[in-house]
Amino acid sequence: MDQLEARPTVDDGSGSLSNSPPPDHTDDKNKSDISVSVDDNTATSHLEKGLSTRQNSCVSKDEDNVKDMFEGALEEVHEDKALVEDREIDNAAKFELQNDIFSMFFLAPYGSASFFYSMIVFAVQIIILILALINKLKPDGDESIFKIPARNDPEVTLSQFLAIFIAVVVSTDVVDSLEVFLIKYDETILHDYPDATWTKWILSNILRFIEGILGIVVAMVFIVQATDVLDLFLDFTAVLFVSDLDNVAYYIANKGYTGAESVQSLTESMLDVTMCQNERFDDIMGEMTRKKQRRRMLYKRTVFYVILLILLVMMMFVVFYLQDMGIIYTSKCENFQINLPPEEYAFFEKCIKNKSDDEWMQCSDSWKAKGEQGLPINFSQFSGVYKMKTKVNYIGADVSFDERPYYEQVSPLEDFYPDNRDKPSGIFRYCKNENAWVFTIEGVSKGANANDCSWLLKSPETEADTMDDLPEEDWKVWTGAIDESAVDITCLDCKDTKSNGAPDQAKDSGCNFRGEC
Repeated sequence: MDQLEARPTVDDGSGSLSNSPPPDHTDDKNKSDISVSVDDNTATSHLEKGLSTRQNSCVSKDEDNVKDMFEGALEEVHEDKALVEDREIDNAAKFELQNDIFSMFFLAPYGSASFFYSMIVFAVQIIILILALINKLKPDGDESIFKIPARNDPEVTLSQFLAIFIAVVVSTDVVDSLEVFLIKYDETILHDYPDATWTKWILSNILRFIEGILGIVVAMVFIVQATDVLDLFLDFTAVLFVSDLDNVAYYIANKGYTGAESVQSLTESMLDVTMCQNERFDDIMGEMTRKKQRRRMLYKRTVFYVILLILLVMMMFVVFYLQDMGIIYTSKCENFQINLPPEEYAFFEKCIKNKSDDEWMQCSDSWKAKGEQGLPINFSQFSGVYKMKTKVNYIGADVSFDERPYYEQVSPLEDFYPDNRDKPSGIFRYCKNENAWVFTIEGVSKGANANDCSWLLKSPETEADTMDDLPEEDWKVWTGAIDESAVDITCLDCKDTKSNGAPDQAKDSGCNFRGEC
């Protein structure tokens, strides 16, 4: 028997039952409202997901129409996203004015409170920096070149490089002023600020550059003259504060602490002022998107910082080179009258053949004769004038004793340095092994294995670069044993000072009326 397929019966409203299939409500679902958010990527993702789902589930004859509806909505989403991105790029291509007194000067009307406020702050900065520079470079007649120390400890050197890096990082005024070449002047600004002319735009950046570069110069002077880590950063911080006064003054005005409402109002309105990038900059960039141009501009700003850092580091290496060459010596005096004690050292006895045949002894016949006669070295015989000298090799590098000058005995009548071994000259030099200044005599040694610079007289321990400030007491003297004694040290250099009312007459008679000893 054939099986009949059972169909559901439906009341058609007339009281009779019908075997008609249930109505299809797919079209009603497809005609429901579609709400789409088009302001972010999430909305796009949801729409795409919804389209995929609807495409898979729709079975009505209007499937193509529904698909077109969703694709149209997606197209609107992408268009709105493009508009948002264009607005972001436009914002990226605009540059806000710097929050400092130089921007206030640019916008402020001539003769206004804001104009004078910005100029007074700028003048205070320049005056302080110039006075500091004059004070640090003022010649005293007894200092080295630019008062640079002859050498520094490693921790001071490291601090100097750290200070240079900090100086570059905070030197925003110099870099900001250079951006005048990357930002074009917008004449529409004259509608709101009639005095904000192109001339003032250029002048404001020139003033910003002058203040910034002067601050760096003063900071570098403090850095190269540093001899102590704490003093370096104390002085350096003071210079940075003065250099940052233009920003501090803006903050004070913005908070209304100046008492002038017009000044505060200008600082608030400045926040809405923007400048556009330079058309020449657009030409250089070609067909790049403005967003890429903005990244390129940031790259150029970074290049400014790198170039500035390289220049300052190179200056520091020049200073190190001068120090290593021995060109920089902090010396008040180059000629000394030095009177040695009358102690004696029986050195010549070692020259007698039957007492010593050591190879390190190179005695002349006269020394041997003195040894046979029992004559000792009397240190007082080496009293006299000693002149500062430096040793420089053929390439110009300093090869002085332990990177310090030495002082060699000269003839009382002329600068004559005896080469005769029978009449050797005395030398004062620094001995790093002893951490002191020592007196030696050419050819006179304490022994073959002596590693103490063969000192015959030795000062108290010191790291002094020259003999200017050496003490005269507590010297050690070698007489075959170590004794204590004193050395008289007197500077013979004369300063060219004139007495009041007598321009051709020196004040100090102790220098034979040649100046001030």
